[in-house]
Amino acid sequence: MPKGPGHCKNRVVDETHGPDVCCKHGWHDPKEIGWLTNPEMLGLRRIGFTCTIPAQLFQCVNLLSLDIVCTQLGGSLSTEIGWPPNLMFLWMFGDCFHGSHPSELGQLSQLAWLSLRQNQFDQNIPSESGLVVALEELSLSDNALGPAFPQESWTSTSNQWPKIRQINLSANQLSGTLPPSLFEHHNASTMPVPQSLTLSQNDFTGTIPESTQGKNMPKLQVLDVPHNVLAGTIPASLCGTLDDLQQVMLQDN
Repeated sequence: MPKGPGHCKNRVVDETHGPDVCCKHGWHDPKEIGWLTNPEMLGLRRIGFTCTIPAQLFQCVNLLSLDIVCTQLGGSLSTEIGWPPNLMFLWMFGDCFHGSHPSELGQLSQLAWLSLRQNQFDQNIPSESGLVVALEELSLSDNALGPAFPQESWTSTSNQWPKIRQINLSANQLSGTLPPSLFEHHNASTMPVPQSLTLSQNDFTGTIPESTQGKNMPKLQVLDVPHNVLAGTIPASLCGTLDDLQQVMLQDN
């Protein structure tokens, strides 16, 4: 049996040129991802396979980065996605994944960047997502998530995500009022959180929350909430000075 590219330990496997490249390596079936010998980085881009991700992939204990972009891979995400103990970067966008985000995502305590945008996820955001304590950038845009927003689990989101810088939940089906936790932070003197908040093209109602921290609140640099059903004014505690707020988009509310 020919060896697949996974036998090259700890190197990127990036099949950007389609199945032909895979076949040159003797890797004819994506199920053979299970042959991987604990890579640190794995990239699968623009490949033509149509299948689900083998559970063996998530048993690679050394995996730091998983990049599955613009492929025909799909199905529901395996609950084993929470297994890699050191995973820091998870990009799975422009694919065909659907259903819900497994609650096991909350087990990825080292995860810093999470992008599951441009898929077909169509259920509520799991409350366990608030447990990913190392998260810096979150993008779940261009799905069909909703209608419920995990209000209770994100009540202290800033405490759970002390490093968060960007949140993008645009182009989903989220509804209800905006959670005040998205505009708060437990230690305003050390980390402005978040710097960019994108919630456009949803069904949010009500007003933009006023911070309880007043003038000491960390200032958003980007606030993107067009194409919702919001009303009222932008709170002074949120905006700060014009130098802090670089971009505001409020149209079609």
